[in-house]
Order: sequence, then C-alpha cells, then structure tokens
Amino acid sequence: MDRLPSELISRIVLHLLGDDEENFEGRRPNPWSKPPSIARYASISRSWQDAVEMHTFSVVKVRSNDLSRFDRVFQRAHRRQAVSFIEYDIVLPPYSKARSWKLERPREHAENMAIFSQAVHAIFSSLHAWQVDQEAIHGARGSVGRPIRLTITVDVRLEVSGLASNGLGLYRMDGHFIDFTEPCSALPEVRRVSELVTGGIVRPLHPNAAFRMVAALSNVKNIFVHMLEPQLRREEMRREHRYALAQNISLMNSTKFSSLRTIYLTLDSAEPWNHSFTPSDCRDPTQPSKDTLSAALRLISQSLPITELTLYGPFIISSELFWPSDSLAPDAAPHWPTLQYLTVNANIVAPDGTYYYTGTEESISESEDDDPWASSPHSGNSPRTRTNPSTDVDAAGYNSDDSQVRDPINRDDITRSNGGLPFNNWRRELDPERFDPLVLAMSRASCCMPALLELEFYMGMSDAQGPSGIMFYGAAEQEVPEVPGGLRKLEHIQRRRWRAYIGPKAKWEPPEEVLDLWRRFVGPGGVITMDKLLDSWEPKDESGGFEEIVDGPEPSDSPC
Repeated sequence: MDRLPSELISRIVLHLLGDDEENFEGRRPNPWSKPPSIARYASISRSWQDAVEMHTFSVVKVRSNDLSRFDRVFQRAHRRQAVSFIEYDIVLPPYSKARSWKLERPREHAENMAIFSQAVHAIFSSLHAWQVDQEAIHGARGSVGRPIRLTITVDVRLEVSGLASNGLGLYRMDGHFIDFTEPCSALPEVRRVSELVTGGIVRPLHPNAAFRMVAALSNVKNIFVHMLEPQLRREEMRREHRYALAQNISLMNSTKFSSLRTIYLTLDSAEPWNHSFTPSDCRDPTQPSKDTLSAALRLISQSLPITELTLYGPFIISSELFWPSDSLAPDAAPHWPTLQYLTVNANIVAPDGTYYYTGTEESISESEDDDPWASSPHSGNSPRTRTNPSTDVDAAGYNSDDSQVRDPINRDDITRSNGGLPFNNWRRELDPERFDPLVLAMSRASCCMPALLELEFYMGMSDAQGPSGIMFYGAAEQEVPEVPGGLRKLEHIQRRRWRAYIGPKAKWEPPEEVLDLWRRFVGPGGVITMDKLLDSWEPKDESGGFEEIVDGPEPSDSPC
C-alpha cells in the first residue's frame, strides 16, 4: 500500500473519511472532538501520513498559552498547507471568587490588554513566518496552502469552575474594552488568511483593536467583526468609539482590500426601554452636522469590491448610510457597482440622540414600592449600596485581592442611567419627520445598485419594541434560462419585489416619493406589497395594506 501513487492514496483516504469528513464549504467547521478513524492509516508510510494529515490538520483549535506547541506541531510545510481553519482562543488571567464581586481595576485591565496584544501578535507572527518560509522555497508566487479562516475570541475565566454565574458578571468589566498596547501594536502582514472572525461580549474589543487585525490581512475576503457599544451613560466613550470606528473604516481602500467581498459588522447597542430617556449625541463633535460613521460605511460599500454588507446590532445609523445629505442632484448621485446583498438592523435611536419613533408620552411611577426587591439587601439595591461604580468604588479602598468586601454597585441605578428603567415604551408610531428621510435615502440608493439581489432593512424588532417594528425587503429578479421553443414554465419566473411589513402597533404610510422609487426599483411587471401584521407577525386578512403590480414603461428619469 505504501507504493501506491499519491493521487490514488488521497482518493482512498477521502473515501475512508466517510462520516468523519466535515463539509467545509458554507459553514463553520468544528475541530475534531476525538481522533478520526483515518488517523491510524498515517502510520503506513510518509505518503499515507501526508494524505491523512491533509484532513486531520485542516481544522485547528489552539489557546494562546499553548501556542509554542502549535508552532512545534506545524514545523512541517505539508501540515501548514493543510490548515484551512484556526480557532484561536486568547486566555486572559483568571480571577478568584472574591475578585468576581469586584469591578476590574485599571491594573487588571492593563494586564489583560498586554496579554491580548502579545497573544494576537504571536499568532500573526507564526502565520507570517509560514509565508516567509514558503516564499524562500517557492518564491513570492509559490503555493502557500489553503486559505485560512481565522477566528479570534477573548474570554475571561474564574479560578474555580462552576462559578461563572456568580459575581458581578458583565458589570465587572463595564467600560473596559480590549485594545493593543506597545510594543505589540504593529502586526506583521499575513496574506493567507481569507476570513477573519472576531467576537466576544464578555471581553469586547475596542474598534481600533478589531480593525488593526483586519488591516494586517492583505488578502482577506470576508470579515465578521463583533463589537459592543459603550453603555448609554458613558457619553464621551460612545463618541470616542464611534469616531474610532469611522476612522478605521475610512482607511479601508480598494488598493489594499482588493479581495474583500463580505463585511459583517455587529455593534451591539442597547435600545432604551424608557422612551422618555434622552440619549446623548454620539456624533463627532468636530463635525456635528454629519454622521461620519454612516458616511464611511456608505463610501466603502461603493468603493470596495464588496458584494455583501451586513450591519447588525441594532446598529445606530442615519440616512447618510444610504445617501449623502449634500448630493441630491442626479449628476452627483452615488453608485454601488458590486453590492449584491445589503442587510441593516437599525436602532430606534439616531446618531444625534433623537428617536425614529414618536407617540403620546405616558407617565410611570418610579417609586421603589413598585419593585418588591428594591429595598432588599441581597439585591444590592438598599440605600447604603447606592453608589456610582465608576467613582465611589475606587474611593472606597476595596482593592485588596484577598478582601471579602464586595464592591457596592446598584444594578437598577445603572440600568436606569442607561434608559432601561422604568419600562415605558410609549413610542410606537414611526415619526415621519425622522423616519421618512431615512426610507427615502434607502429607496433612492436601491435604485443605484445594479447588482443588488436582496435588500433587508428592519427596525424596532426587539422584545420591547417588536409590535411597533417595521421591515423592508427588496428582491431583484432572477435570470430565467431559456426553454426550447422560447417558452418558460410560469413557476420559474420570479418578478422583482419590494415588500413592507408594518408591526401591529406601528403607524406609517409611505410618502408618494418613496412609492415612486419602489416602482422604479421593481420596474414594469414588478410587485410592491405592504402588509399590516398581527402580533404573530403574520399578515392580516384585512390589514389595510395593498399590493401593486407596476405597469407601464421604465421611467426615463433616474436618481443615479
């Protein structure tokens, strides 16, 4: 068996894989939970070993504190070429049960950022060394192996297992985001990574950290970046993060990111449950009349060769995402030559702090008598524990690692300062003055996307706002292959569509200018549908909605 041709051995190994083989196309593969059955065939000969390892070494899970072992295992070039997926878990120092009841101190935060910086720099350096070694043998254009999907996660652990549900939870790291520190902030270029996934709610990344990694990947095709927006009460930090994200996105140019096809950005941002709460303006104070983040996202969706853009969160956006406020003339209209899929999950709050919804304000009592746990000493809500976690804790002097004294924080006070209490969701009607310009810009932009196949936009879909939610769905027509004789089966014909789904408690009617743009999008024979929905988000039988089949020639004037 050891004298068989390499190609035949590879085919035999592929057949032996059977149920062990992962389908790597289109979904995230999982590392082997145990050695696959084909591993025993690697002992036959070097040829069999190479064929087997093309599968057993394709998916790798490694922790940052075990990277030296990773480097030893992948000294052979053949194993390096086999890798197609790396799940990299950055291990931060664990903290004790006593520390789980204390807010993270600046020294702990600094230590975590230093370890994060070293860990990311180490994996990028290892992958960079692979391409250097490969180029030394095969030259700059030599084979370097399969494209790699790299997932980087950052987590936090307790010293004792089973305690994850205890302590302050996410409150412990409130306001602390992971970023790079010197001397590890400059990452070496890695050309083999085609997909980057960053994530973490417990240890969220600063926008600078996430996009510093993106910038080091010159051949990246798909990026999935998960970030957490600072809490609403941290007004200055929110502005700083939004500005940093806008700046990093603005630096993405078509020369450096010529291979980029997919951008999936998640920016978790809380929507106020108390609609009488006034969020702060999170725009750049040096350009108060412009939403620089939405503008930056629009520009890269036009200038980069991306085919798919997804903004999830709910993401705080303005009409600048779809259309520049200073370019309304047809001869200055924007154009999206490559964009095929656009998905936007929008926040009910605009960047300037105003709401896209309105209604009749309702008054709700905020007395502690409404909350049976309000005065319980076990809930942290008693008067003696009402403190500001950002100031009073450090002044209290509870910094000792072995101190059993818990940091005094009040979860309800924090929630209230972030617009989460009292629950008062009286804004159920879409505000025409705020919402109509947003829909108008989106509808105008959809007519300037010649490659567009699907557009999804939704707002107000949270548990609290859901009955007042709204969703738009635009689908471009699909090509229908010719049938002999020039006939086509009716069921194979798909017309261009634009659908609007209005929540059961929402009130909104599309302006005529918006309807005209929808007609332009679907074209002659296309269908426009507007459904008023039940609580189950199923269309009503008698909803007051409508369906229109567009008739007539293509409009001569165009917004593009």
